[in-house]
Amino acid sequence: MARRTRLSKLPLIIILLIIVLLGYGGYLLVNDTDAPVIELSHQSEYLSPHRPIVVTATDASSPIKNITVKVTHEGNTITLADQNFADKRQIQQLIFGLDGMGLPDGADVSLEVSARDGAVGGLGRPLIHISEPT
Repeated sequence: MARRTRLSKLPLIIILLIIVLLGYGGYLLVNDTDAPVIELSHQSEYLSPHRPIVVTATDASSPIKNITVKVTHEGNTITLADQNFADKRQIQQLIFGLDGMGLPDGADVSLEVSARDGAVGGLGRPLIHISEPT
């Protein structure tokens, strides 16, 4: 009789173990709620078509999946770079330039840089950070 009682509790124990593991997995999946940090490095106060611009995206908890760079001038937006990263590094760099865009010296431009990480802390959406326009 004691053996039968132990066997009848085994499915219950397995179901409880599965529930605990699924709950822990769900917690890990949505735990990262911090968006990536973006840094722009260029060698002067002003953007120049003759100097490369380096974007560094970092995330302490998730790998960086994508960096996108857009420039807006006189209402027209152009995507300069849209780089996906297959490797699972938490620091990614993208080097780009403004050469070939035909921007006049002193042009008023807005530069938008976004980085997407691999987290789904936004309830199914990857977290994105967009830099302030410059």
